Amino acid sequence: MQIRPATLGDLTALTDILAESFHSRDGILSWVYPILRLGIYEDLRHRLVMSSPQYVCLVAVASSVGVSSSVYRSDREYVLGTVEMGLRWVPPSRGLSRYAWQLSLASRYPYLSNLAVHPQYRQQGIAQQLLISCEQTAQRWGFSNV
Repeated sequence: MQIRPATLGDLTALTDILAESFHSRDGILSWVYPILRLGIYEDLRHRLVMSSPQYVCLVAVASSVGVSSSVYRSDREYVLGTVEMGLRWVPPSRGLSRYAWQLSLASRYPYLSNLAVHPQYRQQGIAQQLLISCEQTAQRWGFSNV
């Protein structure tokens, strides 16, 4: 398994993992699932195209050796999991300390979102490896924690 930044070639596989992880296909939800999936696809595509230096989408990928055929494929690799990290800003009204003359130094912080692992590969340390990669990226960005 390898952790690397996502590319547009991973978009469909990432969308499938995120949709399956966060939305049910049971009952009446099966009718809206395609719309929810399309929303995930477009949101993620937009973030990947923007390519901000303060955003990263990481993917855990594996070669075809030992991977189930139900795993979502991206180019020549299988996508097993994903996580996104970006910088968030503290609103000015919350950035003040108890006293107006003491400004909070923590005006921005790394924020994790959309951590998801393919259902067949959960409980195998993939999410842990993605989080370790996020911590390393946050340190490169100059932050001591996530």
